[in-house]
Amino acid sequence: YALYPQITNPTPSKFKAGEAGARLFSVSLAEQQSALDGSFRYPLLIGKWDDVNQMFCFVNPFSTLRFTVKAPAGETLTLRKVQVTGRNGEMMWGDATISANSDFATVDAVAVVNKNQNVKAVLDCQGMTVTDEGRDVYICIPAQEYAKGLSISFICDEGNMTKDLKVAGITTKQNQLVTVPALPLDELDDS
Repeated sequence: YALYPQITNPTPSKFKAGEAGARLFSVSLAEQQSALDGSFRYPLLIGKWDDVNQMFCFVNPFSTLRFTVKAPAGETLTLRKVQVTGRNGEMMWGDATISANSDFATVDAVAVVNKNQNVKAVLDCQGMTVTDEGRDVYICIPAQEYAKGLSISFICDEGNMTKDLKVAGITTKQNQLVTVPALPLDELDDS
């Protein structure tokens, strides 16, 4: 097994890359991720050696949200951050344990260990320019049920806005790309 990015200075409580028979991975899910232009950066990939193909096969133990943000017609906005929260207080980052099953077809649930951790995932968009043509934005979140849906907040130089995805019982899966309908940033306030 292997993790990417590799855990440096592993301790006995952490998974050690290459350890035979390892099934438990202790990791920390970062509160903040960084946006990449037209893509995204996985916070963590977990892989198992495939003897047949002689290579590691990696999967994303999280879900990835993809949504298109659009500025009002004829306008340009500067997007600084995106914040995603579960509308029922679901954990979005912190210390977690990943348990890999024996055939590694899937990765078992990511369980947040410390319930005092944060309930908000943050994407640093680094001043991303958004036009009325739209721009895709990606953020990784824990794979779980979001009982009351998700709330997505946008922080722009020109103001802030929150969009609620109120669909009850949104369930995301590991290694899954979830596409959210286009979100027009047309209701910015100056708070």
